[in-house]
Amino acid sequence: MKVDFRGTFQCQQCGACCQTSGWVYITACEGQRVAHFLKIDPVLFFRNFTIREDGWLLLSSPEFKPHCFLQDGVHCTIYPARPRTCRVYPMIFSDVEEYQAALTICPELRRLVKTNPEAQE
Repeated sequence: MKVDFRGTFQCQQCGACCQTSGWVYITACEGQRVAHFLKIDPVLFFRNFTIREDGWLLLSSPEFKPHCFLQDGVHCTIYPARPRTCRVYPMIFSDVEEYQAALTICPELRRLVKTNPEAQE
Protein backbone atom coordinates (compact mmCIF):
# COMPACT_ATOMS: atom_id res chain seq x y z
CA MET A 1 0.00 0.00 0.00
CA LYS A 2 1.49 3.34 -1.06
CA VAL A 3 0.21 6.59 0.41
CA ASP A 4 0.33 9.78 -1.65
CA PHE A 5 0.22 13.19 -0.03
CA ARG A 6 -0.01 16.66 -1.48
CA GLY A 7 2.42 17.90 1.14
CA THR A 8 6.00 16.85 1.67
CA PHE A 9 6.91 14.44 4.43
CA GLN A 10 9.61 16.01 6.57
CA CYS A 11 10.99 13.61 9.14
CA GLN A 12 11.07 15.23 12.58
CA GLN A 13 13.74 12.76 13.74
CA CYS A 14 11.76 12.10 16.90
CA GLY A 15 12.68 8.40 16.95
CA ALA A 16 9.08 7.22 17.39
CA CYS A 17 9.24 4.93 14.35
CA CYS A 18 12.41 3.32 15.69
CA GLN A 19 10.62 2.41 18.89
CA THR A 20 8.18 0.15 17.10
CA SER A 21 8.76 -3.57 16.82
CA GLY A 22 9.25 -3.93 13.10
CA TRP A 23 11.85 -5.28 10.74
CA VAL A 24 14.62 -3.19 9.19
CA TYR A 25 15.89 -4.88 6.07
CA ILE A 26 19.29 -3.90 4.73
CA THR A 27 21.06 -4.70 1.48
CA ALA A 28 24.77 -5.43 1.17
CA CYS A 29 25.28 -2.04 -0.49
CA GLU A 30 23.41 -0.26 2.31
CA GLY A 31 25.46 -2.16 4.89
CA GLN A 32 28.64 -0.98 3.20
CA ARG A 33 27.34 2.61 3.36
CA VAL A 34 26.48 2.31 7.08
CA ALA A 35 29.86 0.71 7.84
CA HIS A 36 31.62 3.54 6.00
CA PHE A 37 29.53 6.10 7.92
CA LEU A 38 30.44 4.40 11.22
CA LYS A 39 34.08 4.13 10.12
CA ILE A 40 34.23 0.40 10.77
CA ASP A 41 35.25 -2.52 8.62
CA PRO A 42 32.24 -3.77 6.59
CA VAL A 43 32.96 -7.39 7.60
CA LEU A 44 32.77 -6.40 11.27
CA PHE A 45 29.62 -4.39 10.63
CA PHE A 46 27.81 -7.35 9.04
CA ARG A 47 29.08 -9.74 11.71
CA ASN A 48 28.13 -7.53 14.67
CA PHE A 49 25.09 -5.58 13.51
CA THR A 50 23.11 -7.82 11.15
CA ILE A 51 21.54 -11.25 11.00
CA ARG A 52 20.15 -13.31 8.17
CA GLU A 53 16.59 -14.52 8.68
CA ASP A 54 14.64 -16.49 6.07
CA GLY A 55 17.10 -15.31 3.42
CA TRP A 56 16.74 -11.62 4.40
CA LEU A 57 19.53 -9.52 5.82
CA LEU A 58 18.23 -7.65 8.86
CA LEU A 59 19.57 -4.71 10.78
CA SER A 60 16.71 -4.97 13.27
CA SER A 61 13.72 -7.16 14.11
CA PRO A 62 11.47 -7.55 17.16
CA GLU A 63 13.89 -10.19 18.51
CA PHE A 64 17.20 -8.85 17.18
CA LYS A 65 18.31 -5.33 18.17
CA PRO A 66 14.73 -4.04 18.20
CA HIS A 67 15.83 -0.42 18.40
CA CYS A 68 19.04 -0.89 16.36
CA PHE A 69 20.92 2.44 16.33
CA LEU A 70 18.52 4.49 18.43
CA GLN A 71 20.33 6.58 21.03
CA ASP A 72 18.64 8.04 24.08
CA GLY A 73 15.34 6.68 22.75
CA VAL A 74 15.20 9.51 20.22
CA HIS A 75 18.14 9.97 17.88
CA CYS A 76 19.17 7.60 15.10
CA THR A 77 22.95 7.49 15.15
CA ILE A 78 23.11 6.39 11.49
CA TYR A 79 20.39 8.72 10.16
CA PRO A 80 22.41 10.08 7.17
CA ALA A 81 23.31 6.51 6.12
CA ARG A 82 20.10 4.72 7.16
CA PRO A 83 18.80 1.93 4.89
CA ARG A 84 15.92 2.30 2.43
CA THR A 85 13.49 0.63 4.84
CA CYS A 86 13.96 3.60 7.15
CA ARG A 87 14.09 6.18 4.37
CA VAL A 88 10.67 5.23 2.96
CA TYR A 89 8.92 4.96 6.32
CA PRO A 90 6.09 5.88 6.68
CA MET A 91 5.23 6.15 2.98
CA ILE A 92 4.89 2.47 2.04
CA PHE A 93 2.84 -0.04 4.02
CA SER A 94 2.07 -3.71 3.60
CA ASP A 95 -1.59 -3.21 4.57
CA VAL A 96 -4.16 -0.82 6.03
CA GLU A 97 -3.52 -2.02 9.59
CA GLU A 98 0.16 -1.12 9.29
CA TYR A 99 -0.83 2.33 7.98
CA GLN A 100 -3.26 2.86 10.87
CA ALA A 101 -0.55 1.83 13.34
CA ALA A 102 1.88 4.31 11.77
CA LEU A 103 -0.68 7.08 12.25
CA THR A 104 -0.54 6.47 16.00
CA ILE A 105 3.28 6.57 16.00
CA CYS A 106 4.43 9.25 13.58
CA PRO A 107 3.60 12.90 14.36
CA GLU A 108 4.60 14.05 10.86
CA LEU A 109 2.33 11.46 9.23
CA ARG A 110 -0.55 12.66 11.42
CA ARG A 111 0.16 16.24 10.36
CA LEU A 112 0.04 15.29 6.68
CA VAL A 113 -3.16 13.31 7.10
CA LYS A 114 -4.77 16.21 8.94
CA THR A 115 -3.95 18.52 6.01
CA ASN A 116 -4.99 15.89 3.43
CA PRO A 117 -8.05 14.01 4.84
CA GLU A 118 -8.50 11.73 1.79
CA ALA A 119 -5.17 10.11 2.71
CA GLN A 120 -6.92 8.54 5.72
CA GLU A 121 -8.86 6.15 3.49
